[in-house]
Formats: sequence, structure tokens, C-alpha cells
Amino acid sequence: MPPVSNLYVIGFGDVLTVGVIDGQETLRESMIDEEGRFDLGERGRVRLEGQTILQASHTLGQVMKLP
Repeated sequence: MPPVSNLYVIGFGDVLTVGVIDGQETLRESMIDEEGRFDLGERGRVRLEGQTILQASHTLGQVMKLP
């Protein structure tokens, strides 16, 4: 699949793969649900609908408490 523009706005039904390196690589793939949320497993669900890829990256960093 080709890369998505950083200006793309995330919406319901989009499938995102999130990768985090925190001592080990962690990948999480999930679809944006009807409520606009992405499932982070044990970390809960975070609303990403309506955000650009860059905004979502920042939001996920805050939720996951990344530097």
C-alpha cells in the first residue's frame, strides 16, 4: 500500500498500523470504529477521527506517554 499524505484526515473505517519503539518494536493495527476511535489494547481507545496523520501521531505519543 502506498504511503498516505501527512495531510490526510483520518475517518471511520480507516485501518491504521501504529509502530512504537520503546525498547522493543510494537505494532498495532486497528480500524477506526464508529465512534472515531483507535484501539490501543491495554492502553484503551483513543479518538483519532478528524485528525491528520501528524496530529494523530502527536495524540498517540501523548496517550502512550512518549518523549
